[in-house]
Amino acid sequence: MQNSRTAAEVSASLFAAIVLLLLFSIQGIAQDVSESDYYTIHSMPVPDDIVLEAGGLVFNDKGQLMVTTRRGEIWTITNPASKNPTFKRFAQGLHEALGIAYRNGAYYVTHRSELLKIQDRNGDGKADLFEVIYRFPLSGNYHEYNYGPKFTPEGDMIVTTNLSFEHMGLSLAPWRGWLLRITEDGEMTPYATGLRSPLGIGINAEGDIFYSENQGDWVPTGWVTHLEKGDFAGHPSGLDWTHLPESPLDLKPEAIDDSKGLSVHEYSRKIPEFKAPAIMLPHGLMGISTADLLLIEHDDQVGPFTGQF
Repeated sequence: MQNSRTAAEVSASLFAAIVLLLLFSIQGIAQDVSESDYYTIHSMPVPDDIVLEAGGLVFNDKGQLMVTTRRGEIWTITNPASKNPTFKRFAQGLHEALGIAYRNGAYYVTHRSELLKIQDRNGDGKADLFEVIYRFPLSGNYHEYNYGPKFTPEGDMIVTTNLSFEHMGLSLAPWRGWLLRITEDGEMTPYATGLRSPLGIGINAEGDIFYSENQGDWVPTGWVTHLEKGDFAGHPSGLDWTHLPESPLDLKPEAIDDSKGLSVHEYSRKIPEFKAPAIMLPHGLMGISTADLLLIEHDDQVGPFTGQF
């Protein structure tokens, strides 16, 4: 018969109908669910005479929010969730302080040149002791930012270092574009490389280390990667230092050839040290300037997502 259809055509029609049904069902569900069912956004009023340009955030054991700023300050914000929080400058004179952690009554801060331990010994709400734990090698390039620290279960600190930038990411000083493990006593161990602009660090209860990456050269979109010692995450500039005896891997920059047009995952199948991302983020929505990772430790933080980032 002229208008009879093959089994393949019938299957195709059924498949199209099922897809349409699913799309309408998903659309219906989406209309009944809003972001505020799981996440609430609280806007905190900031006094007009304070410019935060926040880099790092951490709560201390008093429930105060400590904020580091690009301008080199640390602010204590009391009652941050109230309509009238109070602000007090805790420290100043740092250089682009982009990370802060709190442990045993002390603050651990990364700024341009150092990883610092900062304390308020007399209890007046102002820092009075600055101890250098580790000094970062620098070339003086404007793009040599540092992030972290985050503490491992063993009490070591994880810090990530930005590449320098001159039309593309370059490692102009040792261990730029690396993830570093640093003890309280200042012993530094290079851990993994291939980082470009590693803006976030996440460590779960088991000690697994993840980092978030910012898109740019060699990085098509922001991603999150699980890193183990000796891993290479994709950007070749950090490989300039694998000849040093402290390096945990021997991979050299010339092993990465962009003329071959390989994808990240194709490279990871070819090169054993190449660790592909655990997740690649949608570029236009959230993959342009990927920020920090927060481990959700309790169900009452943001819904039923305990143990996730």
